[in-house]
Amino acid sequence: MPGWSHTRIGCCRPRPKNVAIGGGADIAQQYLRAGLIDEVQIHLVPVLLGAGIRLFDHLGTEQIRLERTRAIESPFATHLRFRVIK
Repeated sequence: MPGWSHTRIGCCRPRPKNVAIGGGADIAQQYLRAGLIDEVQIHLVPVLLGAGIRLFDHLGTEQIRLERTRAIESPFATHLRFRVIK
């Protein structure tokens, strides 16, 4: 797809059942906009860095709906899992 700066997707191979995408907000935004994500896992750690790219910005005009399927809290991090509703 035009504008995909960090990744290539093979169009002629069978799609694997589970694929994990690691990376920052830019990569996640590209896959979300393309409708290629079924589940989002976010691990929040209470550290203030002061800069960065917001994960859910720059996704276009179509609303992306998420359903929380899991939340685990600890003193060190909060682990969240969401299903992308299509």
